[in-house]
Amino acid sequence: MFNGTYDSSDRVLDGTYGGDTGDYVDDHLIMKWSDDWLSNTDGNGDGKLDRGPDGSSRGWLTNTVIGDYTDDEGNPQHYTDFVKIVWVGTEGSLWGTFDIIQENYNDSGAGSVHSKLGTPGLGLNDHWTSN
Repeated sequence: MFNGTYDSSDRVLDGTYGGDTGDYVDDHLIMKWSDDWLSNTDGNGDGKLDRGPDGSSRGWLTNTVIGDYTDDEGNPQHYTDFVKIVWVGTEGSLWGTFDIIQENYNDSGAGSVHSKLGTPGLGLNDHWTSN
């Protein structure tokens, strides 16, 4: 689990996220994942946490982002975004092997978007796997 800001998610507190200085770098980010996404162990001794049983992520991840911004007219706005990402095999639309199976985006300035594929859950045990 990670609980912090976009800025602190790369472990470098420099007011950026991946070099980007967008307004969201101070927004609150909560990430939760399965051991098949990113393990809490270093089984192969490379000094990094393992990515799944064979070196590739095959689990699930949820991201929750909470933030504020000022719209084009100078009005303060608030948003929340929740996303569920799961491994689906070789036919994924996200990074080639993953899909977003649920997203709930609520924005006081831009409205809301809700999407969900299939049934509730995190898509484990071949439920979403395509190969």
